[in-house]
Amino acid sequence: MAFHFGHIHLLSPDPDKAADFYVKHLGATISRRDPDLAGAPNVRLKLGSLSLFIRGIRPTDRMVPPPNGKIHGVDHFGLDVDDFDATVERLQKAGLACVDGPRKAGAYRVAFFQCPENVLVEVLEIVDGKPPSA
Repeated sequence: MAFHFGHIHLLSPDPDKAADFYVKHLGATISRRDPDLAGAPNVRLKLGSLSLFIRGIRPTDRMVPPPNGKIHGVDHFGLDVDDFDATVERLQKAGLACVDGPRKAGAYRVAFFQCPENVLVEVLEIVDGKPPSA
């Protein structure tokens, strides 16, 4: 049995606004909008080779306030970039909060940015043509 990465699914009270953020700041493209997918709007995006789905809040969802620190579970998702300095500068100039870094992490440099709904995105430097995720 083989597994293949499918997608990351985020929740947002305003999926269109959240999707616009990923388009504007990270170069995602919207591949599909569903105004009512099982009781909530859903926006599907492509971010490089990553499929990113953003779903609205269903009436049956029980939401909790965001924590003030780390949580158990998914901490962040990472994006390998070919021009680390330019990417970090562009995101900072756009007003995104850099909550960790830029800093060295082994042979690479990393920086973590706050995105809508407290999602953290890690920007990772590609060194000698080799992404950290390889």
